[in-house]
Amino acid sequence: MNKIYLPILALIMSFVFWSCESDTNDNPPSGDEENIVKVIKDSEGGSISTKSGYGMEILPGTLPTTHENQDPSNTFSIEADAEVTNRLSSNFEHAISNYIEMGPRSFNFHFPLQCFFPVEGIENPLDVRVVKYDELKQKWGIVPTISHKDNPNRIGVSDINLGAYTLVKLPNGTIGGHREDDREGGIYIDPGNSEYLYCVTIKSMSFKFPEQEPFYRNLVGYSFSAGIGNAYPLYSQLPQGEYEFWISRAKTYPANGYKDWYTYKEPISLKIDEPLRKSGYTFCRSVEECYSDWIHLQLPSDPSGYIKGRPLELPQETKVAGTGKFQATLSWTNTGEKSADLDIHLFGPNDLHVYFNEQAPFGSSFNLDLDWLEDFGNAVENIYSISDDWEKGDYSLKVHCFYSYYPTPMDYTVRVIHDGNVKTHNGSAKYNENELELYTIYEFTVE
Repeated sequence: MNKIYLPILALIMSFVFWSCESDTNDNPPSGDEENIVKVIKDSEGGSISTKSGYGMEILPGTLPTTHENQDPSNTFSIEADAEVTNRLSSNFEHAISNYIEMGPRSFNFHFPLQCFFPVEGIENPLDVRVVKYDELKQKWGIVPTISHKDNPNRIGVSDINLGAYTLVKLPNGTIGGHREDDREGGIYIDPGNSEYLYCVTIKSMSFKFPEQEPFYRNLVGYSFSAGIGNAYPLYSQLPQGEYEFWISRAKTYPANGYKDWYTYKEPISLKIDEPLRKSGYTFCRSVEECYSDWIHLQLPSDPSGYIKGRPLELPQETKVAGTGKFQATLSWTNTGEKSADLDIHLFGPNDLHVYFNEQAPFGSSFNLDLDWLEDFGNAVENIYSISDDWEKGDYSLKVHCFYSYYPTPMDYTVRVIHDGNVKTHNGSAKYNENELELYTIYEFTVE
């Protein structure tokens, strides 16, 4: 793709939640027990988990549809003790000392993924919350809890794009204060034994306690879902406040190219005005067993009221990235305060150079299939191996800031997958109009 400069576009970040617990993909993960990768096919879905209990569940149909309507695959990864540039802010207290990187970072998926975090051995696990670093807002924020599970004991959240996470403690479950009445409330939907995946997406909301807003990520666009033969209700803890919800549903048969969203024509208004009450159990196996006073969000009964399309609050899907024995994925976030055009480059033997102007060099075993310019939102570039027959010699992966209107460096991450091992590298790149400044990320030799 030739480099051009486009007007800046707005992209709304959001979060979507679902529940599914099957693993029909038998492709085994690779890597060590706490840093793992796994290729998952869209039509099958599947799961990936570390020995300690960090995990993801991927619903069939989660990957964006390709232009060729093929059945794509994606390499998912978990690093249970990842390095991060932006440490947890002082308004949170660590429940654990490590950070968790779930990837691919910044990809916006078609359906959300469910992510699990072990809380075994943590005192008062019901007062623990998952937080994620919000690249757009450049801060850590609470992701609403949708599940508590046992064997192993862990909590679950869902996300339509992945990134860096950790766990924090909330004193007696309070957020932004120490009053008993400012704790989170909660809603649930009950689709019954449905052929649909139902999604509930926040269209708008206002906090009952405004001082809580800095502790959360942007909740507009957050949603959770249930269905596809799941006869059990699905629950979500939420801060107290006034809400408007979109109700959507979809059938997921990605092998037949059918995974369209349909959204009800009108949003549903609901006020969460009371906190959930702890059940008093010393041990509980599910979030609904841990708390009482859930509010039932009724699903629309008129089937003719659903219109094809997703809520506008959901982010635009990311193009499916190629994957192979080697994959390097560069990601950064362009905002209204700072944006840049970063590029990923792979150098190798015999003058090999894979980059935006030479995306598929003749005879090369490596291609670039994603090239981002300066648009707002989650930026992704990707180089991957198209065969395992690599020319012998030295290889070097580098990042370059092609252009930026801003004087400050742009933070980025590069997830490198090589021979089944995964490592996320963090850095920052600054535009230099007088010199081609390349930042070395990763080097390897083929013998």
